[in-house]
Formats: sequence, structure tokens, C-alpha cells
Amino acid sequence: MWPIEGYLIESVENVIFDVKGLVHPPDKIVAFPRFIPDLEGPRRRGKIRYRKVYSISDRFSFLEKNLPGYVVYDPIFDEKLCEVPLQKVKKVYSPVQFLKTLRKRRNLDGLEFAALQCLKILKEKSNVPWNGLGVSGSLLVKMHSEASDIDIIVYGSENCWKVYYALQKLLKEGNIPFKAYNLDELKVLYNFRSKDTRMKFEDFVRVESRKVLQGKFMERDYFIRFVKNWNEVNENYGDIRYRNSGYAKIEAQVVDDSESIFTPCKYKIEDA
Repeated sequence: MWPIEGYLIESVENVIFDVKGLVHPPDKIVAFPRFIPDLEGPRRRGKIRYRKVYSISDRFSFLEKNLPGYVVYDPIFDEKLCEVPLQKVKKVYSPVQFLKTLRKRRNLDGLEFAALQCLKILKEKSNVPWNGLGVSGSLLVKMHSEASDIDIIVYGSENCWKVYYALQKLLKEGNIPFKAYNLDELKVLYNFRSKDTRMKFEDFVRVESRKVLQGKFMERDYFIRFVKNWNEVNENYGDIRYRNSGYAKIEAQVVDDSESIFTPCKYKIEDA
């Protein structure tokens, strides 16, 4: 299976990238650096130390300085992107396969145990198969710490909606160990995302407080991404050419939000 959203890939330069989206060029993977080698980095895997990069601007800066060939203008998406050539991919990390391995292990650390418990509850309440669930993020590449978040992936539209409604019910019932973010926790999240968002804090709270895909599980941050299966993608690279119109403020009416829960999401709009 071609790597899609939720997968991580490792390049021959030992940089670990997170894969973005579902549509990729035939000989490259759209992916952004997540863990980069750093002699003084706080995370270690084997003999290599790493540090984590967060903002989009920092990710581009790292590549432009160290791996400029990975930064390209993509004429189909009409924007500058990070694209890793297939011949430069050393290893592919699958969230589903990792969960399969995690379920068989006996000795788990605190984060691994919490992630597995989270998925067990979601599976039980939603009745989705194990092969529709996965673990991404730092856990996937054994780069986590006790403070890392639980990064869950659900694959397949039907599975996604089942988990969504199950989680919605759990949060509505106040079902510990799942909890929605409070205002102070939303402030922390806003400050973390402030480099990549132009929203006012009041608007951010109004939008984010309604979301069920993030919150606390066993007092740890959890984030869930809903991703369509590969066979549900009805678009190949080049079928549609996009035009980058930059940032704009518009007034419109949302007429179809049926794909709003997915990553990437889609809203159909009309004139207000």
C-alpha cells in the first residue's frame, strides 16, 4: 500500500517525515520532516539523537538548509511542498502494522499502555476491526517520551464515522478516562499552534471546543485523525489542477460538511 496520511517514512539521511494527504506524485511522497538528526537532540534512537520540529516554517527552513532538493514547487498543487523521492525512502512505518505489533507485546511503557487502552475502548464501543485502527506519531518510530501525546489513526470512511459517534457519546456521558479540553488546555493548544494559524483565540475556542477528535485520555493528550482508505480515493495526481489563491476572508454558506471529519477535510460552499 502506498504511504498515506498517518504513515511515517525515513529517508536515507535518517530524517523521519510524516506523510501528508492521499494524493502524491508517481515518484515522490508529499511528507514533512518531523524528527531530524541533531547531535544535541533530546531524543535518541539507536546511536542517533533527534529533535522534533513543529511549525511548517521550521520544517521548510530545515530542508532548505540541509536537503534543498526535497523542497519543490508542485505545479499540480500550485505551491511549495516537501516531496521525498521514492529512491530516497529507506523505511516506511505503518500505523496499522505497529498497532498489530503493540497488541502482541507484553512489557509496555506508560504511553504504550495508554494508547492501547484508548484503542481497545474505541474498538469495543464502535465495533470496528483492528485493521481499521493505527498508532502514529512518536510512538510509531519509538521516539516518544512520557509526555508525548496519543496519536490515533482510523482508516476507512465507515470505520471513521463509527468511531466518531462512539467518541461523541463517550464525551457526552462524561465517560472517564475520556475528557474534553477545558479553557486552560485550549489556551495551551492555541499557543502551540499559533505559528500556523491566523485565527483569533475566541474563534479558536469556539471551533476547537466542539471537536471530539482531541482531548484527554488517562490525563494524556490524545489526537485522532480520520483518513479514507486508499481504495476510497477517487483522485489521482494530476486529475485536478489546483490554484493557490493565498489567504482570503470570505462569507459563504456551507452546504455539505459530510467530509469535515476527515484528514484532509472538505467543505462544499455557496454564496451566502
